[in-house]
Amino acid sequence: MPRAKQVKSKVIGISRTSGILVLAWLLLGWSRQVLSAEESAVPEPTLQLAPIQIGFSKGGNIGYLQRYDDMGSTKSLQRIYGLTVGVGVTAESFIWQPWLVKVGTHLNASVNSDISDSASNSWSMSKLARSGESVNRTITGGADMRVLPLSRFPFEASFTRNDNRREIGLVKSRYATLTDTLRLSQSYRNPSGRSRYLVTYNLGRAEDIDSNVEKNSLVNLDISLQPFTRQTLQIDGVKERRTSTLTDSTYLNNSFISRHTYRPDAALSVATMASYSDTGYRFSQGQGETGLETLQFSSAGTWRPPDSRLTMTGGLRLFDASSRYNGTSTSQDSYTGANLGANYALNNWLRLYGSADVSDSQGKQTVSSLAISNLNLSIAAQHRPKAIKVGSFNYNRYIAANLSNSTTASSAKNSAGTTSAAGSTLAFSLRLQHGLDSNAELGTGRLTSAVSQALTTSTSRSSTASRGTSPIVNLIHNGSLSWLKGRTGLRLSGSDTREMTQSKGYFQSINLQGSQSESFRGNGILNGDLTINMSRQGYDAAPIPATESLTSTATLNYINPRVFKVRNLAFRSSLRVISADLLQSNSMNQNTQNQGQYSWDNTLTYTIGKLRTEVRGVIEEVHSSKQASLIFFVSRWF
Repeated sequence: MPRAKQVKSKVIGISRTSGILVLAWLLLGWSRQVLSAEESAVPEPTLQLAPIQIGFSKGGNIGYLQRYDDMGSTKSLQRIYGLTVGVGVTAESFIWQPWLVKVGTHLNASVNSDISDSASNSWSMSKLARSGESVNRTITGGADMRVLPLSRFPFEASFTRNDNRREIGLVKSRYATLTDTLRLSQSYRNPSGRSRYLVTYNLGRAEDIDSNVEKNSLVNLDISLQPFTRQTLQIDGVKERRTSTLTDSTYLNNSFISRHTYRPDAALSVATMASYSDTGYRFSQGQGETGLETLQFSSAGTWRPPDSRLTMTGGLRLFDASSRYNGTSTSQDSYTGANLGANYALNNWLRLYGSADVSDSQGKQTVSSLAISNLNLSIAAQHRPKAIKVGSFNYNRYIAANLSNSTTASSAKNSAGTTSAAGSTLAFSLRLQHGLDSNAELGTGRLTSAVSQALTTSTSRSSTASRGTSPIVNLIHNGSLSWLKGRTGLRLSGSDTREMTQSKGYFQSINLQGSQSESFRGNGILNGDLTINMSRQGYDAAPIPATESLTSTATLNYINPRVFKVRNLAFRSSLRVISADLLQSNSMNQNTQNQGQYSWDNTLTYTIGKLRTEVRGVIEEVHSSKQASLIFFVSRWF
């Protein structure tokens, strides 16, 4: 009995265990059955080619031109036939995924042919003879590859070949050029976008029909950085090499330039630039080697607080250049300069200025040298009081004065010895000016008038002179009158400048300007401009003939994009007349020269789809030489 109980218990335990396993198998089996059905719906991946996008292009133009020219004693007739045909094909695809590698290729071919017939001293079509032919054939092909084009570090590579062949003239002069260009570029942009780097490499080769070969290699470096919020840094570098078998020479160029800007706040801004370049030629036939090396640095700053009346500026510039021949220095020039300036507004009508400039320049050659040092100091003041109302006019006043001192020291050295010189010049200038101006309505327009009178004087004194120069005093009168109404404007102005001392020279001028623009119902627009200028210049205290000139320019343009309300029928007319008379006269003789010219150009154009027809007539005269032309042109794009 106990053994039977043990067997019964074992059987029951096995049954329970088997039941759990069977239930689990059923559940898992059902689950696996469902997953297998989903997996069976998805096709297994297979290896296949990426899609290729192919594009075709074709087009061309056929044209005919006939031209009649009449130049007085000479008449000519010309007829030109032109044909241009071009075809192209492009293909684009990718490797594995579009974001990984994109590839493309292109091939274009074009042919351009022109045939011209002409006849001299005749407008008869029967006398036309073949005068020229030209055929231009061009085939261009290439391929490009872009790796990771959508990333922050894309790489690009391209190769292009251009084959150009030309035949010109009745004797079929042949010209041919074969050009190959390889370009590689790598760029990088950091995640924030504040730093950008770009390196490009270009390799080119060109060969003509005479086997002359030109090779060119160029490396460019472009770096743009924003290291801090208010700073920018731009760095550009170039390394170039060109060789030519025709001139048997090699050109070398190495250059570097950096630009830095700094603006910590709204008041201060500083811009700095540094550059270096080394260029030269090498000749293989014993002609030697030449080169030029330059180095420069400059920095300029401005300080102007928003709530301050003071503005300060400063700058520094260094420059050095040296030339060489066969490795030996032939000349060297250097310059060092600094400047500091300030202006202060005491109020809204008075402003003070001050500046200081210092510079030192040196030049050295094989057997001589020259050194010059300069120091310039200047102070100035400007006073422009508030305008005074006098009836309908405003009375304005202006006073400006400037005092400057320039000190120069120089030293020259040559085979004869060394010479030195030093000196200073003190200069003073003053300007007094007052005037009236008004702005009022006149009829339906607005009238503006202004008159002014100014007195200027300037004098200087050098330390090497026993006394200063005599003051130069000028008396200046200006006046203007303007009227504006919509698109119509008129302006009359005049000036008279007279030197009251020394040569007593004078210059007088009167200028009249007018403009008008008018629109018509039939879509036409008419624009006209007229300018007349008269001037007179001479000297009362010198036996020099006075010079008088009268210049007038008139322009009239008319444009109608729809003549007679016909769509695509456009007319354009332009009339331009320039008259320039130069008169020199004195008590003994008088000489007049006319340098006028005029032109009248009219064009009627009609376009139907891709067909364009144009008739153009031109009449012009330049320096007494007249010419009239009639041109008929028709072209069809396809």
